[in-house]
Amino acid sequence: SPSDVPRFETHMLRYRAINYVGSFVGFVLSVLWISIFATEIVAVLKALSLIFSMSETILGVTVFAFGNSIGDLVSNLTIANMGMPVMAFGACFGGPLLSLCSLGLSSLLNMPEEGKLRVEFTTTLKLNLLALFSTLVFIVVAVPRNGWKFDRAMGVCLISIWAVAVSVSILLEVV
Repeated sequence: SPSDVPRFETHMLRYRAINYVGSFVGFVLSVLWISIFATEIVAVLKALSLIFSMSETILGVTVFAFGNSIGDLVSNLTIANMGMPVMAFGACFGGPLLSLCSLGLSSLLNMPEEGKLRVEFTTTLKLNLLALFSTLVFIVVAVPRNGWKFDRAMGVCLISIWAVAVSVSILLEVV
């Protein structure tokens, strides 16, 4: 539509305003849907932990973490296949860091009035923290020694650290 015709200009402004309002409402509704689904998934995991007499930690480390990481895996593979591997590699660290930062906000919002939030450091949680730090140390040491290249051997080492940590976590819960 030509912009020099006033009648079309007023219609375009009206449609633009409707578009902005619709976009905002759509964003709010999508956040609400995600919140509803996440709440239901957590409730199902809690029910499974009660049914199978397992701690919530092991279900969070295995099932919930796997489901939470599928979207990151697909998006990072897509970005890498588009020819931007550095962006995909950065997203591997950016996503979990954002999750850790949002943990502080969600803790602040859910904190009781006395200002303390109790977290139980189980053996499984300590083992997974150790695996996380060992993975970070491995990356900090191995990538510069490999000429700042991330190859298949490093990927196999990182997946092995994860597999060992999850296997030992499951063994600790079962035994």
